Amino acid sequence: MKSLQRESPYPMVPVTEAQQIIAAHSAPLPTEAISVLEAAGRVLAADVHSSEAMPDVAKSVVDGYALQASDGRAERRVLAEVVAGGSDTATVAAGTAVRIMTGAPLPDGADAVVMVEETEEQGGMLRVQRDIRSGQNIRTVGQDVGLHELIVPQGAVLGAAEVGLLAMVGITRVTVYRRPAWLSCPPATR
Repeated sequence: MKSLQRESPYPMVPVTEAQQIIAAHSAPLPTEAISVLEAAGRVLAADVHSSEAMPDVAKSVVDGYALQASDGRAERRVLAEVVAGGSDTATVAAGTAVRIMTGAPLPDGADAVVMVEETEEQGGMLRVQRDIRSGQNIRTVGQDVGLHELIVPQGAVLGAAEVGLLAMVGITRVTVYRRPAWLSCPPATR
């Protein structure tokens, strides 16, 4: 038996033209502000920009010692210890260093961090075993997210990655388009 191929009696419309026709006869859905924790699967109704830079201060990326790279391998006196989330502060000057933990803010005066594995500390004095360069092992201000940087654009469908990113930068509420009424109906009535 031979299959019959029939052509549609309706003329084909190019995709871009079809999209224009649909857009001309459609109105955007109203918006609502919801918790970012309930936003998965929703469509963002407005661009979201960061309200601050991340990190907000220069931070160490390793456990080690904050120091001035220009001192080279010269021995240094260890002044203090700075931990992530701590409030201890010290100023690094020539011939000094500060013990620093991963994620801790870089002390004033320091321009590099040397890994603890590349040092030897004895009696409060630090010996550096490798050459150091300025900027080494430091996360700079805004390295992850810049101030007022676009985080998620309008029209994005919010998935786990977007929700996580929004939460990371401190966004607790977002403006999304409301779901169409038919999506709110029980499945049996659709």
